[in-house]
Amino acid sequence: MPVFIKNNKYDNLINNVVYASFFVHQLFFLFSVSAFARSAQSIRNVVNSIIILSFAVMSLTIIYYFFRGKFSPKEIVVYAIIAVPLLISLYNYRVVMVISNLFYAAIFKNVNCKKSLKIVLYATVIGFCINILFYIFTPYKGIVGQSYPDGSLRMRNGLGFSYAYITSYYYLTIVLMVILAYDKFNLMTYIILTVLNIVVFKFTDTKAAFTYTMLAIIMHLMFIRFKNQFIYNIFKIGVIVIYPIATLLAIFLPVFYVRGNRIWDILNRIVNGRLSLTQRSFIDCGWTWFGQSAALWKEGVRWADSAIVLMLIQNGLIVLIMSVIFMTFFSYMAVKINHKPLMIVMFVMAIRAIFDLGFMTMQLGPVIIMFYDVYYKYKNRIICDY
Repeated sequence: MPVFIKNNKYDNLINNVVYASFFVHQLFFLFSVSAFARSAQSIRNVVNSIIILSFAVMSLTIIYYFFRGKFSPKEIVVYAIIAVPLLISLYNYRVVMVISNLFYAAIFKNVNCKKSLKIVLYATVIGFCINILFYIFTPYKGIVGQSYPDGSLRMRNGLGFSYAYITSYYYLTIVLMVILAYDKFNLMTYIILTVLNIVVFKFTDTKAAFTYTMLAIIMHLMFIRFKNQFIYNIFKIGVIVIYPIATLLAIFLPVFYVRGNRIWDILNRIVNGRLSLTQRSFIDCGWTWFGQSAALWKEGVRWADSAIVLMLIQNGLIVLIMSVIFMTFFSYMAVKINHKPLMIVMFVMAIRAIFDLGFMTMQLGPVIIMFYDVYYKYKNRIICDY
């Protein structure tokens, strides 16, 4: 591949542009789901414009890296092959969530991975705290009352976010980013993360996110601090196969669910009715190879509460298969280089994708930016020591 720009004097400047744009993008993405930002269309328009502009600036840096010869012909061909089905799905579905991850991988190939992780962590923490300050000092609380068939009312507090579950899931994101950005925890770190998780749960009453967060903390304590080798060896196998298994469970459990069957109904209650709701989404929407227009699935897809099922319905089977293959390969590389923090994060994200949102979406960006760092270590057989 010819190098059109041979002088590296602008490399640091471009890298800093990536860092700054990424910080702004992550910060305003959190702000976009605040109760304040959702209070007026004009505010949403400004916030969304900043998000789009910051992502566009990051994306334009790919041109500079291309002229610097940072992408081999083989890489360009691979990117093009992957982009084709993603673009078809984008045309049908009209949402950029999945294809944006392709840009993340290319953008962050040539910047410092650890620094990037800390930047997104800082942006997420700052955005999280700003929303809580809005909750304390403004009328924009994000308190939602959820009614039940028996007439009871469940009050859920978003702590400044527009929905209660957003708060708890962004706290999960913070915990996962802490795990990725910092190699070692002391005992106080575990205590602080656990106490904050309990506090967030008390306000939001989001059981699933609380469980995923505790799972991540416990696994980090078990595999990195206490280093239980026997359980860790089993865990490594689980990490490699978790995405195919999660995909099969998310799709086929609802398909085979039988209402009125005692065992199925017990399982459905355990997962808060997600089996019956997801089955309803399949009936209303079906699936296609390359996704479908929002006009076709808008009414029915609201029943689905599984990120994997949503990807199948909205983006299509081809994109889902590509995503599962990518995440499985990513997980495999993490196991081979003994990257325990990434293994923990990948495992938790897969479990979450079965019954909740968050698979191959914007929240995955901080993980995708690690791809090349992990790939180079895997290629050179560099073993991480945790």
